[in-house]
Amino acid sequence: MPKVDSHNGALCQKRSEIQQLKRQLRARKDAARVHIDATIRLLDTSVDPSKIPTKRRVIPRIKLFLQGELGPTILGILREADAPIATADVVAARHSAWRLWACHSPHH
Repeated sequence: MPKVDSHNGALCQKRSEIQQLKRQLRARKDAARVHIDATIRLLDTSVDPSKIPTKRRVIPRIKLFLQGELGPTILGILREADAPIATADVVAARHSAWRLWACHSPHH
């Protein structure tokens, strides 16, 4: 096990707690799946629950920003601010920067 200094101790502790929670949730999920599979078999003996395809949740992506562009953009706006600013002000700053880019872009 790597040496942990006092600065990283709290972070390591939190990481350990998260790992433990992940194990507990995985065990609960597996137990729930066993019960659901048994119920499916009771209701219809011809169905094999292991053959039921996994339903993937598809989140539609809005392509306003390139991959990895949004975080640095927001951080840049926050760094340029003289004081804490509201979310609406961050959006307004980003919008005005985009309009300025769109006006000077050769593609528009």
